[in-house]
Amino acid sequence: MENAGREPEKGGTSGRRARQIFAHRILFENPLLIALLGLYPVAAACHTLKNALELSVMLAVLIPPAAVLFCCVGGRIPLWLRPAAVLACSAVLYLPAAGLMELIFPGAVNELGIFAGLMVCNSMMLSRLTEYAPGHSGREVAADAAGCALGYCLMMCLTAAIREFIRLGGVWNDKGASFFGVTGKSTLAPFFGFLLVGFLAALAQHINLRREERAARVRRRQAGKEAHRL
Repeated sequence: MENAGREPEKGGTSGRRARQIFAHRILFENPLLIALLGLYPVAAACHTLKNALELSVMLAVLIPPAAVLFCCVGGRIPLWLRPAAVLACSAVLYLPAAGLMELIFPGAVNELGIFAGLMVCNSMMLSRLTEYAPGHSGREVAADAAGCALGYCLMMCLTAAIREFIRLGGVWNDKGASFFGVTGKSTLAPFFGFLLVGFLAALAQHINLRREERAARVRRRQAGKEAHRL
């Protein structure tokens, strides 16, 4: 996800930069909306808020420790070998992640089926751990991992809640009735998930474009003031 939006400007304290990275990853450089990383589990599995929260628990256990590990040792692993190393690390972490998810949501592993296992090879994890973690400081990597995980999970829960509300007329209510009748069942299709994420991604890009336009106007005003003083 190196090309997924600009890095926060360098300078200032390490703690301030880490906070900027964390904040940017939640929305302005959200891995799901900006780079479309980890799109398939969101589109195919997250059609209820409960499913999204289950996968959120899984991701929260997988990515932070793996990110810290690859920050420490990733630079010593050849680039061509890093994806395999990430998969191996994720597979080991899957066991405690699945255990915690099953503890909080009994039956979640069987309910999610293959989609729980697919979180091990989530493209967001592959991108962040192979490209970002080895070349940045521990504080920045921790902020990046936490921001990406939180931003991804928030968007995953938002899209799932929208789909569930359209289909059942409410959230966390399996006995609800859709406002759209039979049409509401189409929200179960992965295509609807892809479509919904596409609209949210367009909104995020629009917000980023407006931010860049405002920043450009500020720079022009500052340049004008400097020129006037000279």
